[in-house]
Amino acid sequence: MSTSIIISPDENLVGEVAARLEADGIDYSRNMVVFPGKRPAHFLRKRLGEQLGRSYIPPRAFSIDTFIDYVHSELLHEKQREIQPLDAVAILHRLHLSDTDRLGGRSFETLDSFLPLGL
Repeated sequence: MSTSIIISPDENLVGEVAARLEADGIDYSRNMVVFPGKRPAHFLRKRLGEQLGRSYIPPRAFSIDTFIDYVHSELLHEKQREIQPLDAVAILHRLHLSDTDRLGGRSFETLDSFLPLGL
């Protein structure tokens, strides 16, 4: 199941995400988290370790950039090493269109209108 959450700036991002993760004992690997940057993933892993007080299998955590690279290479099976920014925006746009609860409603349906947001 896929769940998108929008967290307001006054909430604790890492705490909210940690509270929503589902684990099979100490295994969080069936969870995938996409953060706006790279640092929150470090703090999420640290928080989970502190909560559990032992070693565990972490969730897959990506920054938005590494997530797009993951989709490009693993899910689309592209062999090209580095994705170009416009190609990344096109992938984001396809993902955006497949979501039933789109940010901005119908405002970003065309690639042209989505381009500034995607970049």
